[in-house]
Amino acid sequence: MSKRYKLISVAVGFTLFIGLLIVLSNQPVKTAKPDVEADQGKEEEAAAVTVENLLPSTDDFKEIRITNENGELMLKQDASGNWNGIDLDREQDNNKVNNAIVGIFSLQGIKASSISREDTGLDESKTTIELLGESGTTVTTISIGKISEDEKFKYVALSDKKDAIYQVPVALLQPIPTRSHDLTDNSITTIKSESVNKITINNGMETIELLPSSPYEEEEVRTNLSGWFMHQPYKGVYSVQYNKLENILLGVNELELEEIMVEGVDDLQSYGLDDVNFTISLQSDSDQDTILIGSPAGGNTYYAKMKDDDKVFTISKKLLEPYSYQAFDIVDHFVKIISLDVLSEIKVKTNDNETVMKIAKNLADHAVNSKEKGMTFKVDGHVMEDKKFRDLYKRIAGLSATDVVTNAEYDHPEVSITYTIQLASDETKEILVEFVSYDEENYVAFVGDTAELLVDKQQVKDMINEINKVKKDE
Repeated sequence: MSKRYKLISVAVGFTLFIGLLIVLSNQPVKTAKPDVEADQGKEEEAAAVTVENLLPSTDDFKEIRITNENGELMLKQDASGNWNGIDLDREQDNNKVNNAIVGIFSLQGIKASSISREDTGLDESKTTIELLGESGTTVTTISIGKISEDEKFKYVALSDKKDAIYQVPVALLQPIPTRSHDLTDNSITTIKSESVNKITINNGMETIELLPSSPYEEEEVRTNLSGWFMHQPYKGVYSVQYNKLENILLGVNELELEEIMVEGVDDLQSYGLDDVNFTISLQSDSDQDTILIGSPAGGNTYYAKMKDDDKVFTISKKLLEPYSYQAFDIVDHFVKIISLDVLSEIKVKTNDNETVMKIAKNLADHAVNSKEKGMTFKVDGHVMEDKKFRDLYKRIAGLSATDVVTNAEYDHPEVSITYTIQLASDETKEILVEFVSYDEENYVAFVGDTAELLVDKQQVKDMINEINKVKKDE
């Protein structure tokens, strides 16, 4: 095995070893136990299990033959030490091949001592990994049997260790390829997650446009962890949730075809691709690709094609999940959340009174926390303790939308919040949020020129009550 593979195997093997211990953490690990009753001539034997590498030495393996219900898959090592798939359906993906080799060579397990072979499914195993040496002779064959009742591991045996049955975590077996598709480049776009700068999703009901830019000042959106914003379908521009954006971006690299159905097809209607209602458009500085999603193809797949290509293929439903959400499920729901460190003033006004909160900062070069920085919080002129103020601000910043509407009409606001931001240019900017009654249970939040976020009136009332309680306590 080449030096590169050895380094990868060591790193991955150590990680898998730790994972294996976690998976099997309900079982005692082998330890040396002192004889605490030596004077009585008794030695207590510790119950133990030992984690073993299934293939302690891999240098002699030159070929790997994987057999399962999908057929047979062959990998061979060339003179340079590189592994290659044989007779693959499409061009090889070297990263997939390397990961497969590391996965096989890094298999670990523990010996199962309390199960009979007939209960493991090993004698009827349809999945085997045959490892061959230089001359093409079999060195050992790994047989993979049934999954355990708790579905955490599978039973595994090696032909050169006939009396041993191993329990191998399912997660360690997942990198092992089962078909040609698992080793080939099945990408449907050349655009990668690190280069994409615009994503447009049309789901038949709305067009969602995502960009890593916004019309706001940097200080105004410092709390946006994802760095991306939704520009459509709403009038306003909203921050995209970090988890949703992560899945969308990482999903770009995972977009792969399952099977090519036909090339140069004229009858797109048969595949639901004549009038599609689901498209995903990806754009980078130099490229743009649009994926058209058609009818269900069975087996949790859909028919699909690229906009500028007549080749029809299938794509897994699972790969489309990150792009299948409605717009409201992708954006952050905060009405207006601003980082406390850029605020200089917050005014909360109701029909009855107004509360003025001041945030003063005297920055020191060595300051590392709010106390050293000299941050002072005042509510209606009264100094408030740091934690108490921050807890109060969480109530204000945490106001969240429950839905969006398109028919809001402006009226006298029952509650308003004015944020004053200190910009890097030493200028200030005021942001006004007005809560106008929409119905008995909801306000519409008017933020600048937009009015589309519904906010539960009780949530706003609770915020006001908390402000009044804090003021009373002061």
